[in-house]
Amino acid sequence: MEAVTKVEETAAVDLDALLDAGEGPMVTLVAGETRLMARRAVLAARSPVFSAMFSHDTLESSSNEVTITDVEGPVLRELLAYCHTLRTPHPSSMTPQVLAAADKYDLSGLKTECEQQLASLLTVESAAATAVLAVRHTCPSLTKAAVAFIKANFQVLATQGWADAVHNQPKDVVEVCRLLGQPPIKIRYLSTGISFHALASSFRLGVSTVSVVVKDELKSLGRQVVVLCKIKAHNFS
Repeated sequence: MEAVTKVEETAAVDLDALLDAGEGPMVTLVAGETRLMARRAVLAARSPVFSAMFSHDTLESSSNEVTITDVEGPVLRELLAYCHTLRTPHPSSMTPQVLAAADKYDLSGLKTECEQQLASLLTVESAAATAVLAVRHTCPSLTKAAVAFIKANFQVLATQGWADAVHNQPKDVVEVCRLLGQPPIKIRYLSTGISFHALASSFRLGVSTVSVVVKDELKSLGRQVVVLCKIKAHNFS
């Protein structure tokens, strides 16, 4: 096992070195002042976006140089390292940017790994930014995790992170608020007009138990509605 690990680590180092060495058929990727060399065939194999770019008569295909917008140099390096090694970067402050880049270039494996990393690192301060990121880049599992975290920790709505999200990504915040305002499944179940007796039978619970559960859910939903109304009033004031 140790031998295999050493081989993988050596291969990773060698492949990382190739990003700068320019060996073999390469293409130059440019992000600001950062210029990195990558194997054209590997990029095309990993990313449908790069594959389409290189298989058509495009400027990038003819010049062998691709300008990467909205991506910083360190993030680009992580992206290319993954393409060559399929090793996910360790969680860091760059993980949200890596996720966004993975989404842009359709690196689904890297995107999924970044989702899992961010979900495991949710905090009161980071939840708002993570929720907005998840909504913007269509990350269902991360969106679910972030919304559930905010519902369980409504102090998120009083953080600077939430205020920044409202100011910088208002459309995405509206979607997050919509998800926060969705009633629990028990309440949605009742909205069909089903009786307590039928609901009790469906959940295999006593009628009195269902009554207590529904009342608790309604109280919780009421508190959420009050908070959301205050947020909406503040945003439009």
